[in-house]
Amino acid sequence: MIFVEHNNLRETNQLTKPSLNISGNKNQDTVWIKLAFSSIMFRYLTFFRDLLFMSDKPSHSAFTLYGIKNCDTIKKARHWLEEQKIAYLFHDYRVDGLNEALLQSFIDKLGWESLINTRGTTWRKLTDQQRAAINNADVAKALMLEQPAIIKRPLLISAKGNCLLGYNADKYQQFFAGAL
Repeated sequence: MIFVEHNNLRETNQLTKPSLNISGNKNQDTVWIKLAFSSIMFRYLTFFRDLLFMSDKPSHSAFTLYGIKNCDTIKKARHWLEEQKIAYLFHDYRVDGLNEALLQSFIDKLGWESLINTRGTTWRKLTDQQRAAINNADVAKALMLEQPAIIKRPLLISAKGNCLLGYNADKYQQFFAGAL
């Protein structure tokens, strides 16, 4: 933190210029000022970049991408969307949550079988008995609500309700060709 030290009033009741005194060394003080300014500018530039471009929370978006932020496939999909300059809202199941109504809308559109990611680590961590028990929509829904990482990702939904599950650059190109 930088403190600006103001000199006291002179006898003539005139203020002097404020002097900056961090370490007593003018060169070192200049470095500290530049670092502080750079840090502040970085924060502002990042804020405005996110505000203008691919923020996780843009105010209006025709597309919502559902998934988990640290998933490699999500990263590829987000990178593709950003390269194409397509605005989207990212909904992270772990951060933003997953409620029963939202999951039911996914099941209604895509079916519970297609939503279960049987190739991921969450599925592999289930016992054979747990896997065998997933034989209907209610059981699958309960599992997906309990462990959202088991949902296949990414799930892209347009404002019109069109859905695309998984990531493939060619399929994304086709999806957006019809949507934009």
